[in-house]
Amino acid sequence: MKLPTYGLDDGEDGAAPYNIRVFIGEVSNDAKSWASSNNMIGMAATLGGAKMKIDQIASVLIDLTSTLEKAIEDGSTTSEKAVDYLKENVSYRVEIVSAEHFPRVF
Repeated sequence: MKLPTYGLDDGEDGAAPYNIRVFIGEVSNDAKSWASSNNMIGMAATLGGAKMKIDQIASVLIDLTSTLEKAIEDGSTTSEKAVDYLKENVSYRVEIVSAEHFPRVF
């Protein structure tokens, strides 16, 4: 996937960092549970900050190999139907990262 490297426009000449979390199967509506979800199969993170508005794109790879191997082993799909399985079962959520949610370290 391709992502803006320096986050999303925060409306104040800066960029808000964000994460893209990738899941297989059902995803909880409770964003606080995403990080510890057994269904999360990968994550891409971006940078951000005041006066960090730069138009750069980063390519990020989320390896689905082990996820597909498990699905084939448990009979959820076959090698021949792997692409269809992923189309039906992979989803993602965007998570805005805010300094308010993390303790400050000085």
